[in-house]
Amino acid sequence: MQGARILVAVHEPALRGSLKVALQLAGCLVAEAGNGKEALGILREEPPQLLLLDLEIPAVGSIAILAEMRIAPAHKRP
Repeated sequence: MQGARILVAVHEPALRGSLKVALQLAGCLVAEAGNGKEALGILREEPPQLLLLDLEIPAVGSIAILAEMRIAPAHKRP
């Protein structure tokens, strides 16, 4: 897991922050998003190796985010 790129897309700030700190302590590179629009922006720029996704994330639904991950350009995938 050392060096893994992880996106934490959780709308609750305290939970998102706790997950980020724990993952960073484990040596992961962590991006965070508080809503669906932020998550989609990160997915398009630098697709993560792992996504921790809040099922009720605001702005863009979790299903739309998962669909975006599925169709992300192959050249951007790790």
